[in-house]
Amino acid sequence: PPPPPPPPPLFLLLPAPPSPLYPSLVAPAFFFSFPPPAGGGAPPPPPPRGGAGGPGGAGMITVCNLTAGYGKLEILQDLSLSFAAEQFSAVLGPNGSGKSTLMKAVMGVNRIFAGSIRLEDKELVGMPTEAIAGLGLAYVPQRENIFDELSVLENLQLGCRSLPRDARPAALNELFERFPILGRRQTQRAVTLSGGEHQMLAIAIGWLSRPRLMLLDEPSAGLAPAIASEVFGVLQTLSESGITLIVVEQNARRILQHCDYAYVLREGRLAFQGTAAECLADEETIKGYLGVH
Repeated sequence: PPPPPPPPPLFLLLPAPPSPLYPSLVAPAFFFSFPPPAGGGAPPPPPPRGGAGGPGGAGMITVCNLTAGYGKLEILQDLSLSFAAEQFSAVLGPNGSGKSTLMKAVMGVNRIFAGSIRLEDKELVGMPTEAIAGLGLAYVPQRENIFDELSVLENLQLGCRSLPRDARPAALNELFERFPILGRRQTQRAVTLSGGEHQMLAIAIGWLSRPRLMLLDEPSAGLAPAIASEVFGVLQTLSESGITLIVVEQNARRILQHCDYAYVLREGRLAFQGTAAECLADEETIKGYLGVH
């Protein structure tokens, strides 16, 4: 008899086709982990966590001589840097400096011309995106990061599909303790949320996959200063729980009040790096590299 068909992949890359139930549904660009088919066994455990956080912590993501971009266009130019484990790192720089390109390169969704990206001792360049997500990485893009036509609870239920069924209620209860506003908005359609609540939901969906590392692209974009500070406060809390954070951000001064370490990109190259306190104390860095006053 012919061999049985291979089991379906453990990870589904969204966006997906429009749902017949929700024809206007815009699918977010998340990477959801689904449980294996019956009899297929459990997915392998994630690698052990890295070393302590802080600028001197063990390197969790190491980028070496990376040139990356889109099509024939090279955005990052021979970039080398290292993100420490369990650290809240900000990636700063003017528009077009390559910040989002770096995030997408880590997740394997753009073109790598040369160089290396390692998660601890594992090379990521050349790996499919779903395999990278399976190592414990969650990517929260700037746009199209929730299902607008679903309720808040339905979005969150999708986010915890990677968890054993009997663990999902406890995970949601813990999430509502961390994000109480989402608990109060469970039955609302996601499209009715405010900008800050929208970002909280996107972050919460990423957190539900129990990642070791979260990459976020401009989570404060379009938010009022007070709401942006609230979002950054949530990220700081997640970092303190042991999750490594790499956050691309335009609002340099505000995120520097919450993060541990910062990298400044300019024209696809590393222009400056230092602790958040060092960046805030160096006015020339703020004004020159970031173009803010």
